[in-house]
Amino acid sequence: MLKQLHQLQKLQNAQKHLEQEKLHSETYCQMTQIKAEYDADKCRWQELAAMRGELLQNRKEYAEALTETGDKLQKEQDAMYDGSTSTVKVLSAREAQMNALTEKMESLKAQDEEAVQHLQQIEEETAELKRKIEEECQSFEKLKVDYKGICQEYAQKEAEVAAQIDELLPAIDKEELAWFEANRQRFGGSPVAYLSPEHVCDGCHTIVTPVLYKRTVSGQRTFCEKCGRALFTDGE
Repeated sequence: MLKQLHQLQKLQNAQKHLEQEKLHSETYCQMTQIKAEYDADKCRWQELAAMRGELLQNRKEYAEALTETGDKLQKEQDAMYDGSTSTVKVLSAREAQMNALTEKMESLKAQDEEAVQHLQQIEEETAELKRKIEEECQSFEKLKVDYKGICQEYAQKEAEVAAQIDELLPAIDKEELAWFEANRQRFGGSPVAYLSPEHVCDGCHTIVTPVLYKRTVSGQRTFCEKCGRALFTDGE
């Protein structure tokens, strides 16, 4: 019975290996990498969009502030020459105010020019991102088609293994099968081990004692002294 459980164990491990092999295929890894790059680029695209919106709002505010400051400066200039400035003290105050307004306008213009430069950089980076994202989408779709073919191939292999399992299960005692399923996780999917004529456990590759080997050959239920797996021999 352990020999049949060992066959079942090999088939189940083959199923697991096929699934892992499929997920670690070069095509799947490439798809995963492209998806990660796409997600990062998309996140950056959203960041750039937010920055662009903020800069456009800043430019709008700069324009309004420039208009308001320009109107104030014009009023001060008009007052300088319309005869309403009668004393040196008032004249000095107006000159100081005009200088302050002029400095403010220069500062606003400088900030606006800086915003224009940042917007240009954002537009360039956004255009490059758009090109890159389009390439990523095209590459991903091509790989997706290839991976679909790979999945079909593995599905056929998995179906063949599943059919062998279905054929084997009815021949296994229910109690033995219950023990097998209860101990699968403990031994990483392999609770049964073949004991070779050289006394080697194929579960942990340890040489067992002659006494244990003789007991196993005689048909007794034995377990590896090192790994604890149930042992069987060719004579079972």
